Amino acid sequence: MLAPAALGALALCGLATQPTHPPSPAAAPPHLRYMSMYGFDAPKMQGWINMGMEGPLQDKLAAWSQYRIPSLYGKLSSSASCADGVIFQRGHGLCPGWEASLEALAAKEILPHLGKGKALRGVFLG
Repeated sequence: MLAPAALGALALCGLATQPTHPPSPAAAPPHLRYMSMYGFDAPKMQGWINMGMEGPLQDKLAAWSQYRIPSLYGKLSSSASCADGVIFQRGHGLCPGWEASLEALAAKEILPHLGKGKALRGVFLG
């Protein structure tokens, strides 16, 4: 089980981390620390973005291994109703059991790929 402090660190790591490698050759303008956009097509975006946001985890892992484009994990699961594994119920907030759902998601999909020299740099919260 993740300690509350670890969950807080996980939630905030997208705000607090820094790139761990030089940006792509045609990097974002110098006044921008991160350059991203909604939608994600790493082969077409390489060279002008330095942070992936949308797309399946497998696409983000491939973007890192092929183009050295790090990404944010997200979005966290949401639904119109609370079901097994859903974290947010749209229009209502956190689902019962959200802590266990978040811990399972973090252990399986986020933490193995999060950190220096890895594909994920944080979690996109919304």
